[in-house]
Amino acid sequence: MQALATRIKYVLLLLIVNASLPVFACENPKNCRDNEYVENNSWEFGVAIGAGVRTNPLSGGDDIPLVLIPDIAWYGDNAYFDNGELGYQWVQSNDFALETFIEINRERAFFSFWHPENIFVNSNFIEGSFPASPQDDRQNILSSTPITVENVAKRRWAVDAGIRAHKYFDHTEFNVALFYDVSGTYDGGHLEANYYYRWQIPKWAFSVNTRVTWKSESLIDYYYGVSLMDTNSFDLLYSGESTVNVGLYAKASRTINENWQWLIMASTEWLGDGMTDSPIVVESEINTVFVGLAYRF
Repeated sequence: MQALATRIKYVLLLLIVNASLPVFACENPKNCRDNEYVENNSWEFGVAIGAGVRTNPLSGGDDIPLVLIPDIAWYGDNAYFDNGELGYQWVQSNDFALETFIEINRERAFFSFWHPENIFVNSNFIEGSFPASPQDDRQNILSSTPITVENVAKRRWAVDAGIRAHKYFDHTEFNVALFYDVSGTYDGGHLEANYYYRWQIPKWAFSVNTRVTWKSESLIDYYYGVSLMDTNSFDLLYSGESTVNVGLYAKASRTINENWQWLIMASTEWLGDGMTDSPIVVESEINTVFVGLAYRF
């Protein structure tokens, strides 16, 4: 049972780090998932198989291999589930949408989950409910060795609730989303603004997305701050500060037949000073690339 639970957690983490697979034309922005239209009250299942990687900016952190990426979504008249995000659409029209949602925060993914012992053996990155205090589960780890993700105190997963507004134009979309920690893990929030441009030529669909993300001081301090629970070296102590990250994301897909497509994804996220000033963070950007085949069931 524990081995099965570990594999379920692996699939869930793949869902929260992947983006929706782009397939088929979407004329109506309602239920539109990056060039794909999802019919109401129906499940959509897909998988991408190929080769890729997402770099890990943390000291001692393993890069995340992208080999098998699942894509799962369901849209009802108002409620929906989309790759780990559970939400409710309050307003839906051809030029505007508004929704509230809940999802697992992604920051924890870079710390230790991708170590083989956490994927294939006994995983303890989720232990029952989330803590009432973000400091309760940080072990008192005192180390004189250089700081890495392997020797800092444990960071927990968090659950965010949020609200998102979309504005649609011809071939473009602008959306803004506000997230807040409802699990009491880091007691803060973050804000995202996205601009999408999508276009198609025969058999090819393209999507370009620019994103600006503001992350609160409490979020940065919980995940990337360094205290005496992480090290006994005063030179390495760091109190997190709010920061702004900027990202550029691109996808291209080419239809092979009704079910199969070629899929190419690439992105770069440039990290703000609030993150890069941390001794745990050794890279100033996160890069992702994936090339493979996407199958829609």
